[in-house]
Amino acid sequence: MSKPSKASAKGPVWIAVIVVIILLLIGFGIRAVGEAEYNHLAPAEKVDVICEDLRAPGDPSTVANSSLGLAFEIRQQVAVDVERGMSKNQILDAMVTKYGDSVLAVPRFRGFGLLTWFAPLVVAVLVMWGIFRFIRRSAGARSERDHTESQQEFSEAPRVRSRLKDYL
Repeated sequence: MSKPSKASAKGPVWIAVIVVIILLLIGFGIRAVGEAEYNHLAPAEKVDVICEDLRAPGDPSTVANSSLGLAFEIRQQVAVDVERGMSKNQILDAMVTKYGDSVLAVPRFRGFGLLTWFAPLVVAVLVMWGIFRFIRRSAGARSERDHTESQQEFSEAPRVRSRLKDYL
């Protein structure tokens, strides 16, 4: 049995690249729509949206859901910053400057935060690749086994015919 050519192995790679590009485009599109919707919100709603993206240090829940005193202080500061006309990114940057990166409920899409965004995608692609290779090897082994069995059947055919002639 001949081995698969390298050209046939490139197909899944191109499919994976296309899927990644489509997912990135969808992600950037959703982000742009989210920013456009944010700009049309009332100040109190903007505070709620920003507080969903922040965590009080030492509390796993978001500032919007937390009952800690520090979460209340952060919420008040966000409200003041929104009233001053600061953008969402400016407010988040100010909170990171004051409390560190741990204040963000969702990691930023830059620097080390890229790892948290792309690691699941990389793992998913590797798992799909592994499953594809496993299935392909299983099919190849099965095909080779079937080929060997059929060769054995053909090699035994003359012997079986002669034995049948003896009995008939």
